[in-house]
Amino acid sequence: MRAVLSLLIAFAVTSSVYGAAGDVIRTFALAGQPSSGVRGLAFDWSDANVWAAGPNATGDVWLAKFNPRSGSLVGSWRPLDGAYWCFDIGYGYRIGGKRYIIHLDDRAPRYRVSTTTGSYYGSFPNPYSGGWGTGAACDWVGRYVYASNYSFTTIYRWNIATWSPWANIPTRPPMGIAEAWGRVFVVTTVPDYKIYEFNAATGSLQRTIPLNDWGQRYMVGMSRGRINAIGGEESVFLALFHPSNSICEVSVGDITGTAVAPSSLGKIKALFP
Repeated sequence: MRAVLSLLIAFAVTSSVYGAAGDVIRTFALAGQPSSGVRGLAFDWSDANVWAAGPNATGDVWLAKFNPRSGSLVGSWRPLDGAYWCFDIGYGYRIGGKRYIIHLDDRAPRYRVSTTTGSYYGSFPNPYSGGWGTGAACDWVGRYVYASNYSFTTIYRWNIATWSPWANIPTRPPMGIAEAWGRVFVVTTVPDYKIYEFNAATGSLQRTIPLNDWGQRYMVGMSRGRINAIGGEESVFLALFHPSNSICEVSVGDITGTAVAPSSLGKIKALFP
């Protein structure tokens, strides 16, 4: 029994390095990344890696994939044809059974559709009248695309053929969107610095997560992160462009129900007096 107790406590301790939703888990840069860093992120549910895109120069945007646990590249950087700049990407939208990358550009057409090899395929109409698109995300079913804009609080959703208003964040400016675990996350920058969590099925606001000890970090681009990133808590990735060109992983709490609460240690001990 003592041996079982030791194993249970050891498991609980190693599984419960606790933080809080909104805490920074780590910050890292990608090998050989574009000179202006990463400005777009999108999770690939088919292999659990993350797509990253960023401008090496105006008119020269690169695309690659990285492992979310190690932060190492999977493959190599490749050009995103016809792209001028990058303000986030989404991945998973389906056309004819094939999945595509949605890329937000600085010039029309601003909502571009590209293949994973970087070839330009087509575009969506812009749902906003002005401002700057600063967020794109796709659901893995391949039906929806979510969009945000620096100058607006309305989040739009593309449903196969048309855009429609889907949800509203309490304040702007939004700087990235991610879809995961039945939620849609929207991150805002200065002066708000929060992550807003919406129910993907209803568009209702579920939770507000302040970015803890954030300082003056600025981001553009967001994706789903890891399950059990720290202490059973899930995470998202944010693409930073200040104070450094890097990727920041942030906890969003225990969404999938896998965390071991600290009180569990005492309960385990109570089973074996």
